[in-house]
Amino acid sequence: SAAGGAGELVRDGEDALVHEPGSVEGLASAIQRLVEDPGSRHRLGEAGRRSAELRFDRRRVGEEVMTVYRSTMAHGSRARASA
Repeated sequence: SAAGGAGELVRDGEDALVHEPGSVEGLASAIQRLVEDPGSRHRLGEAGRRSAELRFDRRRVGEEVMTVYRSTMAHGSRARASA
């Protein structure tokens, strides 16, 4: 569903099928579409996998975390030095 941060992570019709949170009918419709359309099912699955691999690549995420960590440590060092 489009609940929480999911709406920011997926693109409806490109790498996922989105439905309104709590909508049983919307979820059923998305599932029905996947059952009836193997081409869409395959295309969405492949695109979703590529998207997840790019967004959550452990090397890239690790580098981003280290950048924040280093920035935080540098800021903390400067704050202690001026105290």
